[in-house]
Amino acid sequence: MKWIWISDVAAPSDEIGANGPGSDWQRIGTINSTHETDLWRTVRQHLGQLSGSARATDFYVDAEVEHPWVASLLERLPGLSGLALASEEFWLAIDIYGTGEPYLVTRKKARLVNLARRAPERHPGSLVKTALIGVRVAPLARRGVFRSLNVG
Repeated sequence: MKWIWISDVAAPSDEIGANGPGSDWQRIGTINSTHETDLWRTVRQHLGQLSGSARATDFYVDAEVEHPWVASLLERLPGLSGLALASEEFWLAIDIYGTGEPYLVTRKKARLVNLARRAPERHPGSLVKTALIGVRVAPLARRGVFRSLNVG
């Protein structure tokens, strides 16, 4: 499972422990790597497994609706539409292998977006209620979209 962590502080901690990122990070959901092929192309470019230049990438996060940050977001932005989305920015970390190492952290704040493509179907056996939230990550100048953080 590819866990997604967010931080809305100005400069989040680079501390990564056995249980995830530091206390200013919140685990809000997962990414379905089967559906989010553009994101995984960007991840593979970062890891040197695929050539190409970094570009903005849009994808869906399966956000847990019981999480306080997600619940607040859904309450403030019903239907997650409109210009208010552009003001919702946050740092994003991805546990790409589901093992806790490495984490990929955005170099530039991610933001909420309305995606033009249809949202994927939820897995019928899912036990956790989720909301699909559109997210955009973008490169910082020529430095790429992500930086790697390892436990330690």
